[in-house]
Amino acid sequence: MSSAYKPAYVPYEYRHAPVPGGGFVTGFAFHSREKGILYARTDIGGVYRYNFNDRTWVSLVDHVTAPGKWETYPLSIALDENHPEWLYIAAGDWKHNYLCRSKDMGRHFEYFEIPAGVHGNAPGRGTGERLAVDPIDPAIVYFGSQTNGLLISEDYGEHWRELPVCPKDGKAETDIAFVWLDPRSGSGSRCSTIVVSTAGKDNSPGDNVRGPSLYISRDGGRSFEAMPGQPSPPDKGNYPGFVGQRAAFDGEYLYVTLASVVNSWAGWRGYACDMGGAQLGCVVRYEVAENGEVRSWKYITPDMSFLGEAKEAICSFSGFGGISADLSIPGRLICSTQGCAKGDAVFYSEDRGGPGHRYSMA
Repeated sequence: MSSAYKPAYVPYEYRHAPVPGGGFVTGFAFHSREKGILYARTDIGGVYRYNFNDRTWVSLVDHVTAPGKWETYPLSIALDENHPEWLYIAAGDWKHNYLCRSKDMGRHFEYFEIPAGVHGNAPGRGTGERLAVDPIDPAIVYFGSQTNGLLISEDYGEHWRELPVCPKDGKAETDIAFVWLDPRSGSGSRCSTIVVSTAGKDNSPGDNVRGPSLYISRDGGRSFEAMPGQPSPPDKGNYPGFVGQRAAFDGEYLYVTLASVVNSWAGWRGYACDMGGAQLGCVVRYEVAENGEVRSWKYITPDMSFLGEAKEAICSFSGFGGISADLSIPGRLICSTQGCAKGDAVFYSEDRGGPGHRYSMA
């Protein structure tokens, strides 16, 4: 890319989304097949469903009383591709850790204990999603916990066991930031390719430096190995190292945003947008085959030198968080910065993150 390159600026007016809840919105979940199904999770205000008819948000925690306030701390949301009315929420306050399962879009819930600590208002809550329903076998639900690593349920979330995210000759990672399942993989019974992001704590090389964040399994979680192409830890920060924030898949490429918090007051858990302060970051594009083989990877980090800051070879002076791929238009991709000192930007591409991207300042 020429040093004189400057992406096209697209003016856009940003306004507050009228979500009548406390805290801040940590994630949105659209149903992948059924139109008109959208949920929002907040850190301390519960989960909301959007009513497209009258353009309002409906609280799904109005039934909660003081003893059950843990339910207002949702950490992750998952939707079932095969059952549009089904909704899963992982919520808790460390003492009360539950999977909330609804079969009627949040009007009524069933509750099943999760054998791990869950807290929707803890550092790291800005990544996701940690919950995932297998699109081939919807009885299989995965949960990337904050304390006990990757968990799997094979009975719609009622019982759980651990799937150690453990590289060869390494330790099992205990803090999971997101879970992604490749819908193309599997022998017809379940997805076999699983990608998870971790805090990189348990395989740290020492001196509070994070180990690899991204791990992949090609055998349904029986074994994992580190993803190739991950950036080396920067020389800045008290817990330096890049943690995968979110992922998007367009049917051919998997896109992952990563961020490294320059100074974290929350220790190993301080790796997400909820930390505030300065960040470094990048965006990686992986070509993943149906059998889980990573055929290639490429850094497609937007060039932000037009803001007057130096840009490293693969890394920006800003973290990156949100990312989404348009399944209906091949190549269309959108991502956003986080923790950018000069104002966060949204980048838009129609060539899978190539040099012709455009941006809008938020």
